[in-house]
Amino acid sequence: MNRTLDRRDWIVAGVVAGIAAGITVSAFAAFNDLQTGDSPLATYAFVATVFAGPQAQGAPWAVPLGILAVFGASIGWAFGYLTAARRQRQLLRRPLLSGIGFGIIVWFVNLLVLVAANRFAPTFFGLDRDLIAYIAFFGMPLAFVASRLLRDP
Repeated sequence: MNRTLDRRDWIVAGVVAGIAAGITVSAFAAFNDLQTGDSPLATYAFVATVFAGPQAQGAPWAVPLGILAVFGASIGWAFGYLTAARRQRQLLRRPLLSGIGFGIIVWFVNLLVLVAANRFAPTFFGLDRDLIAYIAFFGMPLAFVASRLLRDP
């Protein structure tokens, strides 16, 4: 393959893997929100408050901002994963283990973001639930989609 095709494949894989991971983690969050009696869009409103501050609470633009933030971050994380996979091909050859490890990394970094934004409320259930979400519904789908799209012929 030529470099242009490789670059185009890399861009497509990053966008598709990011969207896939964003969809699966959003579906998990919506299900969790419904189980706790909240709106299935509550997670997006929460994400908006992380980025825009308390003025996003209840604002009509909070959910769209949260959606943009979740999917923008998911695509960004996917490109980070693919950048690492360019140097470490085993990330594409072993998507299960790679997805688990990547999910833990993303969970930890997002935890730091919540702490820095003063939006972290530690509970055992919350940490446990979020870790499972980032592994099973973010890291693994991202790694499997990336692996499928960029595997060697």
